[in-house]
Amino acid sequence: MKVEIAKLESGLAGYNDDGEVDDLEEIEREHAVKLLELKFHQVTDDIEMIEREIEMVKQMEMLRPA
Repeated sequence: MKVEIAKLESGLAGYNDDGEVDDLEEIEREHAVKLLELKFHQVTDDIEMIEREIEMVKQMEMLRPA
């Protein structure tokens, strides 16, 4: 209990959905997972954009006079 109070006082802990004190390491893990998910979505969006650009270039090449 003293450790939890010390963490709360130092700002190293937060509350989870159950109202219980979260550990700093758990908070860091959750944050890291969220950052990885964000990066994954950014990379996925970039890949989709590149695929659209490739298709656009292919269509422009087909319209070009031979």
